[in-house]
Amino acid sequence: MNRPKTSVWITCLSILGICLGLTGCGEGTELKYVSMVSTVGAEKLNNHQVRLYLVPLSIEETEAQQQEGSSRESRLHTLIVRDGMTAFDIERNVIRETKHRLLFTHAKAVVISQSMAKHDLDWFLDIWYRDQQPRSRAYVFVTDDPVKDILTNATWLEPEVSFPLSFGMENIRFVSNYVTVDLIQCLKALHEPPYCSFLPMLHLHAKKKPMTVEYEGTALIQKNHMVDELNTTETQGLIWLLGQEKGGSLEIGESHQRSVVEITREKVEKHFQFSNGQLHVEYTLRLRGTLAEDGEKGDSWNPQHLHQLEEKANQTVQQICQQTLQKLQQKDQTDALGVGLMVYRKQPGVWHKYASHWNDVFQKADIHVHPVVTIMHPGLIRWLKLPY
Repeated sequence: MNRPKTSVWITCLSILGICLGLTGCGEGTELKYVSMVSTVGAEKLNNHQVRLYLVPLSIEETEAQQQEGSSRESRLHTLIVRDGMTAFDIERNVIRETKHRLLFTHAKAVVISQSMAKHDLDWFLDIWYRDQQPRSRAYVFVTDDPVKDILTNATWLEPEVSFPLSFGMENIRFVSNYVTVDLIQCLKALHEPPYCSFLPMLHLHAKKKPMTVEYEGTALIQKNHMVDELNTTETQGLIWLLGQEKGGSLEIGESHQRSVVEITREKVEKHFQFSNGQLHVEYTLRLRGTLAEDGEKGDSWNPQHLHQLEEKANQTVQQICQQTLQKLQQKDQTDALGVGLMVYRKQPGVWHKYASHWNDVFQKADIHVHPVVTIMHPGLIRWLKLPY
């Protein structure tokens, strides 16, 4: 009576054993021939070729590397550098040479040279994203320094490159003068009106010992090409106008009488209208914060003194936003503010009317910014006696 059941169990166990053997789960042969890539670098060469830098995932350092502090040297030895016409050809050739399959699901940082970003950024990102399916929340950076130097000097404390780059972006999103755009957000912005995006930039400071890589500036992307870059101050204004302020500081006055306001909240109100073919946009920036440093000789508890600081803060925000608008409208003609997307969502018929020459419309647009800075309380500043 039990023979049929016994034979069924034997058959099931045999099939399961064969499946495990074929997949390599018994001895880990599947992972044995897989190289996990944590960081990707790409730069455009003069001969219409692409140079790809692949940083394998490093689980831990050896004791010798820890004693010698040779994290940078170990990355130089493990860095995979290949040239080819496309990223797909390079990856396929690497598989043929090393007999290892490349896995990009752990790639958290992508560093692209400025030359490639100016040539065709969307071509590389879109095709590579569709082919390899990396992390959607991986961070993309643009640099005008050699990509190899960025990858080898991004951190001198850890063997892993992608972790400090990506972890740093997750932290500095609470600092107002840096943009934190990931891969999926960049691709989304490039495929919706007004087809503009922006990416954080990395710069190598070779004069410092040891050399350091810092977040500095923003790359403006328009229709798959990098057109220009914003400096730190202009990036500050861009984040305010986009309503992406999540924290940071606002410096008021000169260095000898500098006051600092810690921004804790932002609310942006924006409206537009067309009048005789002229675009009019009104921004109202409401920034709320606390007084972290009072460089002026006054009573921080005095409402009149706080009101004077608020007026100076409004002037500072107005000046920074006007500097950003001057760069976007007059020099670059790039709608990184997403005004075209707002028009497309609210009045799609109007957008289709001006879509073919939207850059000219944005350049001639009449944009006004009305900042309203509110200082809630003086924080830890206590110039006079406490009121209790």
